[in-house]
Order: sequence, then C-alpha cells, then structure tokens
Amino acid sequence: MILIGSQFAPFIEHARKTGRGPGRRAVRTASGRERSGAIRAWAKQQGIAVSDRGRIPASVIEQYQAAAHRH
Repeated sequence: MILIGSQFAPFIEHARKTGRGPGRRAVRTASGRERSGAIRAWAKQQGIAVSDRGRIPASVIEQYQAAAHRH
C-alpha cells in the first residue's frame, strides 16, 4: 500500500520533531560576571560555601537579594 497526499495527514498531525535544533549558549555579560563575583564574595563573608566557578545555587542568590534589600 502506498500512502500519498492526504493519507499522510493523520500521521503528520500527530508527529513530533526529532533531534535538537541549533544549540544555544548563554551569553555572559560583564555586568553578569560582576554580579556573580559580588554574590560569591558576599556568600563567603557569610560563611556560605560557594564554588569559584559554575552556577550559583538559587537559594544563595535569594539570600543575597534579601540581604541587599535590607540595606
């Protein structure tokens, strides 16, 4: 049996795309790096362990923001 034209419609309608599109890489800005540096320095002053590289845990960022709003 050969499927042609509208016979494909039900399959196409329910199909999913495969693979991944072009990879997107986050762009680091100078202000973002400065903010990260400030958060890391603050965390270390507070005795909170934060790595020198990589993502800063959301809980640490929230604590930093809460402390910044108090001043």
